[in-house]
Amino acid sequence: MNNSNGDLRNVLKIGRKGLLPCQLDEGPVFKIDVIAWCADWSEIDRGFRDEHGQVPPERLLEHQRAILDFVRFTFKQGGYADDDVRSLTCAEALEFMHAVGEKGQELRRFFEPDSATEPSSPAGSGTFDFSG
Repeated sequence: MNNSNGDLRNVLKIGRKGLLPCQLDEGPVFKIDVIAWCADWSEIDRGFRDEHGQVPPERLLEHQRAILDFVRFTFKQGGYADDDVRSLTCAEALEFMHAVGEKGQELRRFFEPDSATEPSSPAGSGTFDFSG
């Protein structure tokens, strides 16, 4: 929103949001797009859940394996060697998944509308009175 005289007071300036730096031990730091990462995982995760949104007990081991594979893939994409990626434990993968998920929850407010418990307009403001 730059006006004709070059005044930048009305510029909408935003920072870099949603990029999360990640590192395994002393390895290279890389960044993931949290929203895209969470969307990719959600697509995989949905395949494990039942109609109630729960992972059935008989699929828990398979679900944990999928988490480990997805996190290993993420670090591989981040430039880590195969040996480093294979050394990731299930506990580390679950911790990573939890941390990225928390960051994703923080960012949700940027792309999900608030659901108001009260109407945004006063009562009666959206009605017409033709009795007059």
